[in-house]
Amino acid sequence: MQDTYFGQVDVTSLKGMPVNDLIVLLATMGSHISQHERYQDPFMDGVPNGPRFTELSQLLQQAQVEAATKDTAKRAYLEQFIQECIVNIRIFVNFAEIRAARHKDQRYLEGLGLKKKEQKKRNARSSFGPTGAPERFSVKHGPVSGSLLFMVARVVAAAHYDLEMCMGDPNNDADWHATGTFVTTRNIRLDGLEPGKVYYFRIRCLGPGGFGPWSNIIKIMVI
Repeated sequence: MQDTYFGQVDVTSLKGMPVNDLIVLLATMGSHISQHERYQDPFMDGVPNGPRFTELSQLLQQAQVEAATKDTAKRAYLEQFIQECIVNIRIFVNFAEIRAARHKDQRYLEGLGLKKKEQKKRNARSSFGPTGAPERFSVKHGPVSGSLLFMVARVVAAAHYDLEMCMGDPNNDADWHATGTFVTTRNIRLDGLEPGKVYYFRIRCLGPGGFGPWSNIIKIMVI
């Protein structure tokens, strides 16, 4: 079942992790991901790859050395950069879970240099109910001509959000086309749309029980 792919990796231990341990973890992830057979294809935008984790490890080590001078600004930067590194790890874990669920392949979650949670006995039924349709789906014109910005309320336990676009009849499913997959719910940006043309959009999310229903359809003329 798809829900077995989510929540396996222990990300709670990242909070409060000693800096030296975090440096080692980032370097280990960088090495493992770069050599991992399931992660040789290009990543989606915004997801850190193996070389990026290696770079983060080196940058964090440098920030730690500079912060040792007792410079207040450099110590503040170190704390800020630690949080940035943790966010990057969480983004990758989310990405790994999505790939594992989509391909139904546990190997996407193995050999990453990350700790697994201790497995607890579970009931046969999932602890999560069906994923609902995203609410408060809205759109506005973006900062440049031909661009749009989308927002949607976060759905509990959602792994990612799929956005689709229609330029024809919104009642005809064949007229809908995949636009992108996103892990964020705010300021989802699309560029390169045709000014003066009317577009329809809808969004859904992938949760532990699979894909949920589509949201309400929104209509907008691009400027």
